[in-house]
Amino acid sequence: MPDETSTMPRRTTGLKDPVVRMIVTHWALGAGLGALAAAGVLLLNIGDIRTLLAQSDIEWAGALLLFTGFMVTFGSVVAATAVMFNPVRADREAGIDPETNLE
Repeated sequence: MPDETSTMPRRTTGLKDPVVRMIVTHWALGAGLGALAAAGVLLLNIGDIRTLLAQSDIEWAGALLLFTGFMVTFGSVVAATAVMFNPVRADREAGIDPETNLE
């Protein structure tokens, strides 16, 4: 009786998997964009947030929460958008081979 596991293709794991690499890359780009947005909020003093943080006893905690919230939110949105608008996935669902662009 032949071993059935030997005929199955090997699955790549971790950052070698292109889907995981795409998600991690886009999340990191989104997190960077979120950090820039949080810095912009502080720089422009939108909603007097910089003034409120400066008057606080623990301004570092408020700034950490601001940056973490922006980075997680922006990173998640960018990664989810990359997955939803993946052209290879859309081609496969339409029955088109992504390598040859033929049905």
